[in-house]
Amino acid sequence: MSNDWVYDLETYPNVFTIAFEHAEAPIKLCFEISDWRNESAALRDFLDELIHRGSRLIGFNNLGFDYPILYTFLKMGSSDAI
Repeated sequence: MSNDWVYDLETYPNVFTIAFEHAEAPIKLCFEISDWRNESAALRDFLDELIHRGSRLIGFNNLGFDYPILYTFLKMGSSDAI
């Protein structure tokens, strides 16, 4: 089984969402950072695990939008909706 994950993120004022789906297995995960819930620690743990396993992320407009935001989140370590 591959370590490939398809992902997409959305950004709105005070709401950040990111969804992951394994490329081969029926595994789907979603994380939210908003005024209502802050799953930034769980997202960071999941991303650390993907890095540890050498996983690849596949996304639409990955280089132009999603990856720079995800990279900034990784550098920050956590986030909130503000």
